[in-house]
Amino acid sequence: MEIQDVLNKFDREQRKEITFPGMRREETAHVIRMIPDRSDEGIIIYSHLPGKNIQEIIKKEIGYFSALGLDFEWKAYGHDHPEGLNTLLAEMGFEVEIPDSVMVFDLAEPNPLINTPMVPGIHRLSTAKEVEQVMTMQEQVWEDDLTHIANYLKLQMEQFPDQISIFAAFEQDKPVSNAWITYHPGSEFAGLWGGTTLPDFRNRGYYSSLLKIRMQEAMQRGVRYVTVDASPMSRPILENFGFQCITHAWRCVWRVHKN
Repeated sequence: MEIQDVLNKFDREQRKEITFPGMRREETAHVIRMIPDRSDEGIIIYSHLPGKNIQEIIKKEIGYFSALGLDFEWKAYGHDHPEGLNTLLAEMGFEVEIPDSVMVFDLAEPNPLINTPMVPGIHRLSTAKEVEQVMTMQEQVWEDDLTHIANYLKLQMEQFPDQISIFAAFEQDKPVSNAWITYHPGSEFAGLWGGTTLPDFRNRGYYSSLLKIRMQEAMQRGVRYVTVDASPMSRPILENFGFQCITHAWRCVWRVHKN
């Protein structure tokens, strides 16, 4: 896999040209924004800031989202201009999370997961109640309020079911592991998200089984690449399965009601 070629394609298809279900796309000279229809968090998915007036541009975006009453995420990547954008955003009051490694697997290559046994009890979710169940499990693991993610997943599943598949592993009718995959019309990429397992159920094959079932579905739908924003814990696991890191990403969040 030619990493620079894939990174260029990723920027074009997953950042510059992408649209999100339930969100309005807005493009300025410096950023591409996504404004939610029914949520409390927007996103700047792409930015290219000039050498001058960078802080003024950032302040303008803060003012724009604040006027809408929206928290927002500025997704900063390691190869973005200017270099060190995540540090600058932190200095200006954004909450900057630990960086993820953007991992990519080319589905045209041999898949090391093909012979991995599938753990029983995994199925694709079909109701809002099931989504609420698995997000309660996710909140238990991450010790955070994930209501905005739950709302986003339910909205997608209800209104854009062809663009998302949510899977979970159940034991005794309770979810113990969960992950989902998102698709975007016209893109060769699909995004793998979630990947969360209750501590008492780890090392039992749930992570690899959920990874396998989503990659199989992506191949059936003609997707070329699958991507993961991987935590430091997940990266070595994904590398063992043949994923490669193409860049790093920081979730930088401005909270209107805390600043």
